[in-house]
Amino acid sequence: MARFSNLFHRQSAGFGLKKNIMHPLVWMLGISFSTTIGLCAWGAPTWLLVCLAVFSGIILVANLAVYIFFMFMDPDRLQSEHYQLSKAELAIEDKNGRQVLNADNAELIEEPKAISALPAKEGE
Repeated sequence: MARFSNLFHRQSAGFGLKKNIMHPLVWMLGISFSTTIGLCAWGAPTWLLVCLAVFSGIILVANLAVYIFFMFMDPDRLQSEHYQLSKAELAIEDKNGRQVLNADNAELIEEPKAISALPAKEGE
């Protein structure tokens, strides 16, 4: 029983997290467009279809506006939360609060050379 509750807790712990700042708006756009298309195929009244189409258009314009705004103002917000947390883990500050290392200027060493802790003996 403990295993099941632990698994359930891990699954529900991620519920409600946004993948990025656009995630809720994209879901709203998908739901509104699919509702509009579904009601159109079902033969809903014209006034309802027009209202839903206008609402979907407003959501589409809001998506574009938010994306363009964050593209210029804070592009990292368009990345996933996992990326943002990983980048924050890489940010290292010194005692005075200055950033010594951050993800923007860090390099990956593909084959690091081994550094020997013991000095080499003479004659070998």
